[in-house]
Amino acid sequence: MNARAADKQKVEANYPLNTIHEGILLYHVMTEDDQGFLNIQCVIEGGLDLNLLKQSWEHVLQRHAVLRTSVHWEDLKKPVQLVRPQRTVNWIVKNRTNLNETACLEAPNAYKKDLKTKGLNFKKSPLTNIHILQTEKESFYPVWSCHHPLLDGWSSSIILKDVFSIYDALIQKKEPSPPKRPSYKSYLTSYAL
Repeated sequence: MNARAADKQKVEANYPLNTIHEGILLYHVMTEDDQGFLNIQCVIEGGLDLNLLKQSWEHVLQRHAVLRTSVHWEDLKKPVQLVRPQRTVNWIVKNRTNLNETACLEAPNAYKKDLKTKGLNFKKSPLTNIHILQTEKESFYPVWSCHHPLLDGWSSSIILKDVFSIYDALIQKKEPSPPKRPSYKSYLTSYAL
């Protein structure tokens, strides 16, 4: 079996892009200023159990197929999203506690600007990265880089609620039980593209 055939066997689902997402993809490919790139940031004050946060994200990654998706368009009539059955979140942890107070305040914005400049590779899943900036002993800035063809402000807030709901349960040594969410497949079934 060749590598291409083996890779095809690892596809859980294959979805078309809707018209809006096709437009975002076209804009991504044709311009340098990628307007669809998203950096979603929050602040965690107090202790952070990085291992439990990673476990929470892995749980959410398996729960939401969109987080295991890559986008492909070359040599295809229409662009598609490919969902892979297993993926691992890409983590980057940066300690910025050695910076002065002004630099600490500016670090998250400068870091996010740099991430946007580097962009994301649409053909690799997960099409998401998690960055943790630690600016003080108990001050953390998780920055989640993702892209608009897969997520928007509404859906990204659902993902974050799930992450922190699971994280909270793990901290309390409870079984995580986030609320049921409709799948992208059910959305496609309900609405014509």
